[in-house]
Amino acid sequence: MAIHCPVDVELLDENGKCIASIINNEVVKTDSTDILVIAWIEGDAKYISVIGTSNVTVKMIGTDTGSMDCYFASKSEGELMTESYMDFESVKLEQGKQMKLELSSSSNNTISVLDSNGTETEKIEPTLHLPASKYGDLNLDSSLSVADAVMMNRLLVEDKSLELSQRALLVADYNCDGYIDLLDVMELLKYLQTRPAI
Repeated sequence: MAIHCPVDVELLDENGKCIASIINNEVVKTDSTDILVIAWIEGDAKYISVIGTSNVTVKMIGTDTGSMDCYFASKSEGELMTESYMDFESVKLEQGKQMKLELSSSSNNTISVLDSNGTETEKIEPTLHLPASKYGDLNLDSSLSVADAVMMNRLLVEDKSLELSQRALLVADYNCDGYIDLLDVMELLKYLQTRPAI
C-alpha cells in the first residue's frame, strides 16, 4: 500500500492488535511471529507491505489539511497476481480526521470516515478499483513477456519518456519485496526463460 499525504497510520491485524504504525513519520513495528511488515517513508509518502495475512485494518489520522492519495493492492501468498487494486485520489484531509479501511476478501472496499467516538459518518468509494493483474505485467496486456522486462529496465534507468500508470508501477515489483530493482528484472527474465512453451 502507498499513502501520499500527511497522516499517521496504524495497521491492525484481524484481532484488532496493532502490528505496525507510522507516527510522526517514524516507523514502529511490533514483534509478530506470523506477520511480516515492511514499511518505509519517502517524503510525505508512506509505503507498507504486509506478508502473512490478507486481513488488516488501516487506520489513518490526518496531521494537516489538504488532500490524500492512496492505493492498496492485495496478493495471494505464493501467487504472482494481484487480487485487487484500489486507488483513492484527492480525499479531503483535515487535521485530526480519522479514517479506516478494512482490507480483506469480505470487506466493502471503502474508506470509512469516523467521528471522535469511532462512529462511521461517511463512506468514500475508490476512484479506481481494478481486477487482478500479473506482477511484472508493466504493459498491462495480461501476459508476461520480454516487453515487460524492457519496460522494467527503462523504469530503473529513469527513462523520462516512459509513462506508467499507478497500477503498472505496483506490478513492477515482480518479486514483491517492496522494492523495484534489478532483482525484479532478473527474476522476470528467469521466469520467461524457464516457463513452459505455450
